[in-house]
Amino acid sequence: MCNKMGCALRHRGRVAKASVCKTLLRGFNSHRCLMNTKDIGDITQAKLELKLLLQGYVVLTPRGDNLRYDFVIERNGNFDRVQCKTGRYRKGCVVFDTRSSSWHRDGKKEPYNKYQIDFFGVYCPQLDSYYLIPVEDIGDKYQCNLRVDEPRKKNNRYIWAKNYILV
Repeated sequence: MCNKMGCALRHRGRVAKASVCKTLLRGFNSHRCLMNTKDIGDITQAKLELKLLLQGYVVLTPRGDNLRYDFVIERNGNFDRVQCKTGRYRKGCVVFDTRSSSWHRDGKKEPYNKYQIDFFGVYCPQLDSYYLIPVEDIGDKYQCNLRVDEPRKKNNRYIWAKNYILV
């Protein structure tokens, strides 16, 4: 059991209490080994939904979780499908996988495309930052690196995080 602020997380277990410790809500790095990927994804989705609601979007959540998108956002009559991803800060970039993880079904990872989703919603707990990236801007990459810090070598191929950040 975790000793931080009354947290009730157990190794290889679920949250036992309704209250989750503040460390987990800020950036759940210290609890990564204690949480499964479903828990991490649920927290990322909840944080992204709240951020978008605070920015004036309407958030629509589908029944069940077998769709290629996690929720739909609506603003000014436009509806867009959002797939949530947890980004990790590595070597000056926010890195996230652009494929679905269906290891529990068939052991394959399938890339998303513009016919299935419109945006990737990314939350990076290390930086406590949020991003909304159009799927067309990613291309056919299996992994996206959003450049946060200035690189040592200048290159025009970078996807800059500042262009997609949700403030």
